[in-house]
Amino acid sequence: MSDDKKTTKPDKDLEKTESTETVDETTTVGADADDVITKFDIVFDDDSVDDTDNAADDTADTDGTTGAADAAGTTDDDNADEADKTSDESADAANAQSEAKTTAAAKPAAKPATVKPVEVVEAESTAKHIDREIRHKNDFKFKTYPTLALKHASYASDRKGGDVLHDVSMEFYARKTHAVLVDAENERAAVMGLLSGLMRPTDGKVMFKSQELLELMPQEYRGHFVGMIPQRYALLPYLSAVQNIVMTMEASGRNFLKAKPILAAELLENVDFPDEKNDVPVSELLEIDRRKAAIARALACEPAVILADEPTGQLGDDGRDEVMKLLRSFTRKDDHCVVIVTEDRDLAKSCDYTYTL
Repeated sequence: MSDDKKTTKPDKDLEKTESTETVDETTTVGADADDVITKFDIVFDDDSVDDTDNAADDTADTDGTTGAADAAGTTDDDNADEADKTSDESADAANAQSEAKTTAAAKPAAKPATVKPVEVVEAESTAKHIDREIRHKNDFKFKTYPTLALKHASYASDRKGGDVLHDVSMEFYARKTHAVLVDAENERAAVMGLLSGLMRPTDGKVMFKSQELLELMPQEYRGHFVGMIPQRYALLPYLSAVQNIVMTMEASGRNFLKAKPILAAELLENVDFPDEKNDVPVSELLEIDRRKAAIARALACEPAVILADEPTGQLGDDGRDEVMKLLRSFTRKDDHCVVIVTEDRDLAKSCDYTYTL
């Protein structure tokens, strides 16, 4: 030991392997000498993160033990050694964290859970199943809501004369032709009046697409949803076929994408009305042409229901077949529901469904 007041600075390599017992003779130590020596006996393991944490804890303990000695007179060289140690600790900790991240990244990712594939039912197999059911079961039917219906409807012209219609239930579907076979004029008028909304039932309901007819405005129903072909007065005789159709369009309150006369001419063409007679007064037309013009007028507002009162009356067999061919074509082409009120049993048999009062 020299006579100088300062301690001899040990070699850094020797600090990590040997215990240096040289202490400043004039320095007052507040703890045992071993505690001071422990400060220089710390050995860091670069490969262990846990050892780095333990080393930091030991350093904190040592600093607390030798606080008095540092306050009494720690030299500048000792302060430099302390700074070097702190720098070494930070570098070792950073290296340990970097190695931990590298190890975690090197680990293979967990395999995703195996998901059982969902079995898909193809539309083709479903269609084949339906076809097979239809072929082997004659009673197989698709249930749909009727477009128009009478639900336990009754009608009496007055309370004294009794019911003209009593507890009548009928259903009329889209894409089908229906015949209501009546035996008397008052029955025909009652059925036409109830289905057209011109009369109200004294009991029961008249339904249009699952909605009671009384809930609809009369103009809305007859101007948008039902097209009527009356037996008489279907057309104004002093007007042409085009003029009759245009007047019906204007009365409906609907908006049309084309000029009304152009649409009227297209409707007449769809019912095989002769073009050269578009502007001829109705009173000068043949009976079959009047019926065609009346059918075109009923189609003017794109109705869901075509309601016809004896549409083939006063026509021969050829005229009747031609009119029925037109009405059937509308059910297939435009999904109309056709209801014919008639006393003609042969005509009733030619329809898809027949109701008899």
